[in-house]
Amino acid sequence: MILTSLSKAIREQNYYAVVLEFLIVIAGVVIGFQINAWNEARAEEAAERRALGRLLEETERAVAYWEAAAENAARNNNNRRILVEALNQGAAEVSEEPALQDALLRLGHYPSIRAPRAVLDELVATGAFSRISDEALRTAVSAYTAELAYIDGQLVQFRTSHLKVETAFEGRVFSVYDAEAASLRRFDYDLAALSQDRQFVSHILDLVRNQLQFEFYYRGALEQTDALCTRLAIALNETCATSSEIVDDERTRRGVNE
Repeated sequence: MILTSLSKAIREQNYYAVVLEFLIVIAGVVIGFQINAWNEARAEEAAERRALGRLLEETERAVAYWEAAAENAARNNNNRRILVEALNQGAAEVSEEPALQDALLRLGHYPSIRAPRAVLDELVATGAFSRISDEALRTAVSAYTAELAYIDGQLVQFRTSHLKVETAFEGRVFSVYDAEAASLRRFDYDLAALSQDRQFVSHILDLVRNQLQFEFYYRGALEQTDALCTRLAIALNETCATSSEIVDDERTRRGVNE
């Protein structure tokens, strides 16, 4: 239709009509490109929102993970403090024996990091992370991944380069059979004698110090994860679920009633 009108205007030397038809064509092309651009922008925005929604759900689970890890580390370190105090005093209350056994058992325990991060790794691997429009959110993600990488590096170092529990225990702490224990063993030791063994006390203090350091790392990871969860919630105009809400959701999903 436009080409027919344009041809007629040229034959009739109606240059005003020619210009007008050209403007209509150009405007149509520009509008078409603009509509396509708007559609692409909306599609990208929708895709980003879906990705961030998945990341928010994963980060909420990560917050719950780090809260549990920090609480568990604090509980274990409390038992280790009881051990250190018992060595300092050369004696312990009978009621403290379970704490001493647990402390000795977990002195060299450095569990692997199992915080959920499949969605995060997917976003980074596919390049979707670099396309996130919220700069503050990208910063929060970078801070969180850097924290995880640092802790992983510390785990390798502490597991391979630091004092081994076996070295501290050699000739001092022994495993004996205990039918009532889940592991069928308990530790046998002379607390009074160990309290006078400067090398043993030094070894134990170093091992406990390492575990206290990891509790600090866990709390740092929790802080970074919580910051990321908050930033994601702001970007999506939602809220970051609490640990109890995450647990309730899991129970509902699995059909577990407690």
